[in-house]
Amino acid sequence: MTVGDLSAAHALFDVMPDRNLATWNVMISGFLKARNPGYALKLFREMGKLGLKGNVRSMVSVVTACGRSARLKGRKINSWEHDQDV
Repeated sequence: MTVGDLSAAHALFDVMPDRNLATWNVMISGFLKARNPGYALKLFREMGKLGLKGNVRSMVSVVTACGRSARLKGRKINSWEHDQDV
């Protein structure tokens, strides 16, 4: 594995027994840095389905991903902020 090897990082993430908010945020941010905002948003939705609430760092990544993929929808973001108490 080398620095910046996102596929190896994702493979490790997939087999982690306990994923916490920090590991989710790192993976989401990694896909943003790799210019894959669609997959970053997919991970964020998956995180939410598992019942994990995001934080401010999550929110910055989501807004960035939405902006980069032209999927920014104000109502959904506002609703998420309210649900997460951000």
